[in-house]
Amino acid sequence: MQSPTERAKRLWRRAARTLRALLPEAYRREAEAAIVCNLRALIAAAGVREIGVYAPLPGEVDLSALYRVWEEEGKTLFWPRVERPDAPLAYRPARRSELVPGAYGVWEPPPGPPAALPEVLLVPGLLFSRTGYRLGYGGGYYDRTLSAYSGRAIGVSFAALLFADVPRDPWDVPLREIVTERETLSFPRGANFC
Repeated sequence: MQSPTERAKRLWRRAARTLRALLPEAYRREAEAAIVCNLRALIAAAGVREIGVYAPLPGEVDLSALYRVWEEEGKTLFWPRVERPDAPLAYRPARRSELVPGAYGVWEPPPGPPAALPEVLLVPGLLFSRTGYRLGYGGGYYDRTLSAYSGRAIGVSFAALLFADVPRDPWDVPLREIVTERETLSFPRGANFC
């Protein structure tokens, strides 16, 4: 039997998929361009050279234009790979041209030894909260990864998918920041994580 939180998450996930499907293509393109600018400025200000990125699932913010720029600037992009269903994501450095289809149809780096996690991880999701939490797809991959990560985890979302709060469990890990086309929200460690 599911807990009340799991039932709530299931309903929120269904609603999020519907809401994402209703976002007009023109809004997506304009919002993605603004998110790219916001993230580029944030990462440049931090002087980061190694960035954990993601290959977007349908409906997620597509940062491909930014990845091209970062590769041209000589930054190293680390891509997540699903090694086992119960394990954290394994990040490996790779160029976009080296990615192969992997678990769940997501582009991943080829197999190889895992690398140390980079200083920054960009994190996708279905929904995000103004309190720093994300609601993913329910597989727990990012939850397991973030629970063992001490770096800077940055959620990436359309503003239309940012809510006051989302259902969460005690093991859900808050992000350090969330970037949308309209704003960047920052959450100091230990601030509002009860």
